[in-house]
Amino acid sequence: MRSLAAAAAPVGVAYRMGGDEFCVILTASEPELRRIADSLSEGGEGFMVTSAYGASVIPDDASTVSAALSVVDERLCSRCLVPRGAGRRAPRHHPRRV
Repeated sequence: MRSLAAAAAPVGVAYRMGGDEFCVILTASEPELRRIADSLSEGGEGFMVTSAYGASVIPDDASTVSAALSVVDERLCSRCLVPRGAGRRAPRHHPRRV
């Protein structure tokens, strides 16, 4: 949580929602979002810890916070369904729909 909060601090704030679920609310550009997402992985000698996330942009993806959380949940679940061997380190960011 500390590294996530530190990564988000320049452009937003991170909250723990419960268990292993966190929410980051920010005003960030695409490169900043990538930088924050990259802070969710950690590696060392013989191990790698990764995470999955969903992102939503208001008002582009949803008009309310509740709808944005639904979009985030849908995108998060789609990342969890990536077949094994498909490349865990492959980019799985969902770009904004135009």
